[in-house]
Amino acid sequence: MTFFLMDLKDLSKFLVEAKRAGYAKLGDLTQIKLSDGGSQYKFYKDNFIYLDTYYGFNPFQGTEVVLFDNKPMWGMSYRGKLINGDSDKVYDFLKKALQKVPLGGPFRGPRSFGDGSYEYMNEFEGDISEFKGTEKIMVDDVLAYELEYMGGKIRRKVV
Repeated sequence: MTFFLMDLKDLSKFLVEAKRAGYAKLGDLTQIKLSDGGSQYKFYKDNFIYLDTYYGFNPFQGTEVVLFDNKPMWGMSYRGKLINGDSDKVYDFLKKALQKVPLGGPFRGPRSFGDGSYEYMNEFEGDISEFKGTEKIMVDDVLAYELEYMGGKIRRKVV
């Protein structure tokens, strides 16, 4: 089965599961430190492989790629930074929001999520085939964190 014949709901379901098992995982992390200074999360299921590779801390930049039968089929690039606040608390809250990644927009977290004085907002346009968006975290109504992302399906050149 090729990506273009695949039900995109299968890809969405895989992405939700992979993202919850990656950076957003609460508790012990399965992070791999790369020799070039980056960090990576990997998740495998059936014929799918999910790779989330990022560099830096503040700001940071990364990419997510999904392979099907070892061929790239979907990807997303992102860049974010902490603007204000306690990084540990902001990133712990971010992980809570990312655990709620929705099936209908499996890019980052839900459209909105709040917990006490923390508020997560995710505005995006498009669908799993092609999308772009921005997520923000407000703490006591002050912008604490922001990330921009974009991505979609990847088509290999046929020779």
